[in-house]
Amino acid sequence: CTGGTVTITWTIDDICETFTPQATYTLTQPQVVSYTSPSDDTADACEFDNADPTAAQNALDADIAAWV
Repeated sequence: CTGGTVTITWTIDDICETFTPQATYTLTQPQVVSYTSPSDDTADACEFDNADPTAAQNALDADIAAWV
């Protein structure tokens, strides 16, 4: 994860001469991940009591999204 560089050299011999081409491969270090840890939260299950289960789930999803 720190990145780095490696250079490869090939040696190619033929009857007339020798070639030594090179190529470099560079791996760039990624950016440091930064985040803020969420704080604890408490909710009463009754907050999400609704005769319509979809509305109850949507309310719970919204509360969790707001928390995170």
